[in-house]
Amino acid sequence: MINNPDNFPIDALPPQVDEVVIEVHEVTKAPIPMIANSALAAMSFAVQHKTFVLRLKDLRSPLHLNLVAIAESGDRKTTCDNLFFKHLEPWLISLKDAHAKRLTSYEAALNTWKAEEKGQLLAIKKLAQDGLSSPELAARYEAHCADKPKAPIAPKLIYRDVTIESLLPNLQDWPSAAIMSSEAGSLFKGRTFNALETFNTIWDGGTVSLDRKNADPVHVSGASLGINLMVQPLVMKEFLENKGNLARGNGFLARCMLCFPTSIQGSRYDYSLFACPTPKLDVFRERMLDLLIKSIDVDGQLVKDEITVRFSYQGLQECLNFGNWVESQLGLNGYYSDVKDAASKIGENMARIAAVLHCFTGQYGEIQSETVSRAIQISVWYLNQFKNLFGNTMMSQEEMDLQILADWLRKRAFQYRQYEIPKSIIMCYGPNHLRSKAALDPVLLNLEARQLIVNGKRNKTAVIQMTQALFPPQQVQ
Repeated sequence: MINNPDNFPIDALPPQVDEVVIEVHEVTKAPIPMIANSALAAMSFAVQHKTFVLRLKDLRSPLHLNLVAIAESGDRKTTCDNLFFKHLEPWLISLKDAHAKRLTSYEAALNTWKAEEKGQLLAIKKLAQDGLSSPELAARYEAHCADKPKAPIAPKLIYRDVTIESLLPNLQDWPSAAIMSSEAGSLFKGRTFNALETFNTIWDGGTVSLDRKNADPVHVSGASLGINLMVQPLVMKEFLENKGNLARGNGFLARCMLCFPTSIQGSRYDYSLFACPTPKLDVFRERMLDLLIKSIDVDGQLVKDEITVRFSYQGLQECLNFGNWVESQLGLNGYYSDVKDAASKIGENMARIAAVLHCFTGQYGEIQSETVSRAIQISVWYLNQFKNLFGNTMMSQEEMDLQILADWLRKRAFQYRQYEIPKSIIMCYGPNHLRSKAALDPVLLNLEARQLIVNGKRNKTAVIQMTQALFPPQQVQ
């Protein structure tokens, strides 16, 4: 049974992807949007290298996506991440082993080259001591220098924790990768996102540079760098407090597709004694691995041929209509007038999603209007999530806490058919970060002020009485 309280448009995904998301949901009971995030990240990662989409007005975009899911502890973030990416580990290890063998061969060839160089220089030096020179020896040495063995490039596809100073040199050598973490607290709290404008330029497909004191400068141009992060609400709150104005002002958050799915903890009952088969996910993984393998040549380096996918005439018309519709919502009192930054990027994100779906599912030729329609539904859902989080004013931690606890109370009420609960139960089994009195009491007062609950007592025991206002009309049973 599908539990999709956030109404993520599952049907908008192609059938072979839709089935995977549902299958993973049935196995893990994780929130649908978080699973969809992982699926989109996996598909984008598999097709992003040297692939571009030609949009309206012949604008060209890379296919990497920035995806961020805000989810509570216990929402099975790591499980989702593992199901879509852990199967790559044996292949990544094989790449590392193959590189080690190439490195050994390179070192042997370099030693031979150095020995030959030494001999040639001695011959040239001997002639020079006698006041002589040899054009033939000079030409031979010049050819020898041009034939110096080149070190093989180490494959680096996935980063879990990285600083911009270590990321850029690696991207210069291996320009297709992804930053991924199911617990991205260290990334948001650390130095990774200190240079947000650098990530913006990479997302745009532009060129970034890094000057180094004791090494050559780094120039990264046209690299593909996907971002797939899952983070707890408190960590996101701290990030927004410290860098939120900058992240909104320079467009970093606008380029991200964010979601804050409703936690379904408390209703994830399991009725199976054994591990469930995942045939749909297995086919998805095989496709993902096959595409990644094809992106690397026989010498262990990224292929150099570029692919540009285009929209059909009808597809372009759909893109044009979508762009005009979004524009119509940006004026005074327009629905997206308070999130113009994200709305201005949603057209490009939509085009990238359409191209990712097109390429991953093995469609040939131009991107058809049906795929564009699917991408529009998905991108609008993400834009609405952005509006929910940042519309008018950024969602405060108090508002996040209120929504989290209200949702937990609803789920428990429906589970036990009880609309009164001892406060001690919340402190024992409620959302993790609200189990202390200091954290819980302000949220309860906020809920009461909105007439969603009544803080009362029964036999000297503090109880929470839920009012009908806590439950949307469609949830009243």
